Amino acid sequence: MLELIHMTALVVHIAIGSVALIIFWLPIIEKKGSAFHKRSGQWFVWGMTAVSLSGILMSSLVFIDPLAIRDPQGLMTLTQANQAVEVGRSSSAFLFMLSFLVLCTTRQSSLALVARANRDVLKTPLHLFCICMLVVSAFYVGYVGLQRTSMLYEIFSVLSIVSALGMLRYIYKRDLKKSEWIIEHLTNIVASGIAAYTAFFVFGGQSFLNHLVPGDYQILFWIMPGVIGATISRTFAVKYRKQYRVA
Repeated sequence: MLELIHMTALVVHIAIGSVALIIFWLPIIEKKGSAFHKRSGQWFVWGMTAVSLSGILMSSLVFIDPLAIRDPQGLMTLTQANQAVEVGRSSSAFLFMLSFLVLCTTRQSSLALVARANRDVLKTPLHLFCICMLVVSAFYVGYVGLQRTSMLYEIFSVLSIVSALGMLRYIYKRDLKKSEWIIEHLTNIVASGIAAYTAFFVFGGQSFLNHLVPGDYQILFWIMPGVIGATISRTFAVKYRKQYRVA
């Protein structure tokens, strides 16, 4: 039963995620504020919400019972089973964190756009719970990263914590500057895309990369979305801070 649920969620995750990764670029290249910018942006929000929820479901199932998903027929040896449990739980924790990072940044971006100067919609129990889950999972992934000496886990653990603290700071800061919500919308939607592309290269594209790139160099592809995304985010943030006089 768990295997069937996981497989169904995986199909949904891959199908919607593949389309969303392409849609991500449409609002970026389209004129800001245009009808198509808004429409394609909403498509991306819907897609990322579905992708993050399916990712949370899949990673939770694997973390709870790795062998029910990875070895439903019970064909592994004891050594193989123990290894599958260890790897399954660490990788599922990373996916769980990335899924909450996608969910939180997508929601923060969308809600900031709706709320503008009124941040009450950002203070709902659901949104704050998601941010808290991101922080908790990030600390756990950081711990796993230290245990496994995984630079990828450690980097994204720190990035997730910084992202969560940034969201909370925006939500609870005393005063907002005029049009500051635009910067919050922009930086978080780009962060959502960064997390989505990272998840693709780490999980979905790993088998493809194995045939083209030596293992030691694959981390470059895992970090590359963050570098590109940060560059895009900073470029637009600087532009719109000047345009709307947001210090």
